[in-house]
Amino acid sequence: MPFELPLIFSNDNLYEFLNSLDGEKIDIWNEYSINKLFNKKIEETEPFNFLIYKNESSTRIISLIHPLSQLYMLKVIEKYDLEIINYFKQNAIFSLRHPNKISNKNINTNDTISKNLLSLLNEESDESEESSTVPTSYFIKRRFTKINDFFNSNFLKKLEIKYSQLLRIDFQNCFYNIYTHSLDWSYLGDIKLAKDFRNNMRISSILDKVLQASNYGETNGIVVGPEFSRYIAEIVLCNIDKIVHTELRNNKLINKIDYEIVRFMDDVFIFSNDEAHALYIKKVIEEASFRYRLSINESKSQLERRPFLRNNLWESKIRLKLINFSRTLNEYKGNNYKVVNNIIQELTDEIKTIIIKYPSEQHKIISFVLKFFENKIKIIVNDIEQKDLSIRKYMFFKLIDLFQYIIIFSINTSNILKYIKLSLFIYLSEKDKSEDITDLLYKKSLELLKYHSKKRIEVLNLFIFLKFIPKDLPESLLLRFLDEKDDYFTLATISYYLGTKERKYRYKRVRKLINLHIDNRVQGLLDEVLVNKNKIKTILLSRDFYLIYDFYSCEILCKETRDKIIKFKTMVDRINIDWSEKNLYNFFLYYLQGFDKPFMKWTADIKDIVEVLEKKSSQIDTGHSG
Repeated sequence: MPFELPLIFSNDNLYEFLNSLDGEKIDIWNEYSINKLFNKKIEETEPFNFLIYKNESSTRIISLIHPLSQLYMLKVIEKYDLEIINYFKQNAIFSLRHPNKISNKNINTNDTISKNLLSLLNEESDESEESSTVPTSYFIKRRFTKINDFFNSNFLKKLEIKYSQLLRIDFQNCFYNIYTHSLDWSYLGDIKLAKDFRNNMRISSILDKVLQASNYGETNGIVVGPEFSRYIAEIVLCNIDKIVHTELRNNKLINKIDYEIVRFMDDVFIFSNDEAHALYIKKVIEEASFRYRLSINESKSQLERRPFLRNNLWESKIRLKLINFSRTLNEYKGNNYKVVNNIIQELTDEIKTIIIKYPSEQHKIISFVLKFFENKIKIIVNDIEQKDLSIRKYMFFKLIDLFQYIIIFSINTSNILKYIKLSLFIYLSEKDKSEDITDLLYKKSLELLKYHSKKRIEVLNLFIFLKFIPKDLPESLLLRFLDEKDDYFTLATISYYLGTKERKYRYKRVRKLINLHIDNRVQGLLDEVLVNKNKIKTILLSRDFYLIYDFYSCEILCKETRDKIIKFKTMVDRINIDWSEKNLYNFFLYYLQGFDKPFMKWTADIKDIVEVLEKKSSQIDTGHSG
């Protein structure tokens, strides 16, 4: 799943559905082999696409793929997992991140703040008990799972000792430009060979089909969001690496003697002692990439001389400032508001100064600062709780203000989740249970929603957090969000926010507007089915499926709107599944029947949300999709 989804959206019900299949259905699932599934055209599905912000001025498309396409991807991994690993073992020359072995089912998470939050929610829990386990990626990656691991590694230091120059390049919109047919070219290592010897059962040909089907038949570009797409991109990029390696060797440039290339997904690092060599290698990469319809992003090409990666030097500086801040705040024993204010202001100014000095690293800097506070928040809160009552509340005020202020420099999903965890921790652990502190937490999140609503996906999770704060958001704000955009995620998160006993009879205008949006959407789809009964399958394979299916079990719907969804439910429930047909669409229909396994967890309580936050933190490969 994409990292950027709302906290109440999950695959849990689909996962449990597959795990609970009875003996007969398990036999049928196992019988649906790759040979039977992929020797004919498979159903095309429409992903639910949404925009996230790359920076203040540009966006990228992220895709939540349809459940049926997820089942096809599962079948591919089920059959070809070892073949995928072997491909990379044989072909990965420069890659720093590719599937290397099959992972254990679960990993222990190190998300300390989430464990502390869970202990606050359950006074009988034992903080010393073993770490909880969460699902992780199917494959273990080699050699680094995060690019920062490479930046901080001894491996990079050795390259810096050996080479005097570094040329950094990356591919322009890599995922969006990968041509699905190029997978077959990459796998066989030759475009002509792939065209002359088409084989529907070759893994690369199957992957081509699955990627097209997951993106409504598109061959130009692969969906950004699933980890599966990263594996696919890596196949193409590894073959470009092979072409480059061969071309350079033929021209008497020897890897690990004249140069070294390391590549982390679409980021390429060319190390050499000769600028002419580096520029020539870049030219070879450009020419090899062009064969696969990829191009180099010239605006990001950067030649550096030792010391390398100068833009990363901020980390040690900000770490020292944060440690000094934490120690100073802890050691202060007085009751002077001005001193506390100066301590907080000094750190704020230091963070801004470092951002100004390293503007291209702004998002990483803010993420690092928030992560520091995640790791230290329990200690900081405990220290504050030991101080005199007269200064304690003021310290909490300034801390909350600091968290909200620094996040405005980098509002992305990963940082919003960190902000939510910090806010939740203060809310749950502050022993005075001060209404003033609760009020400030509410106001700071309200400001983020008011002033940054254009970053829609990024801030929607604040509605989920604010559900548990006993203060009501202005109805005008909720109406504005719905007027600006009535997409599935906005409708769902605001509906979830309204789902408390205290808010059951409030927000009548918001409830009416949500029902109006859903009613119009559902009625339009019903009209299509009335014209053509076969249209029901098209709708079930479209992005609209999520809205129809999930809102059936949402309590916010009025009877008239729910009755329209019931018409869809009745049509689906009456479909006679022909299990003799070798098609995963049957399992998808079987899952749908009853409309009782929604993807939005409407009943999620605060403990459920904290557990999801913990799982999100275990997605250590990236803080975002793509």
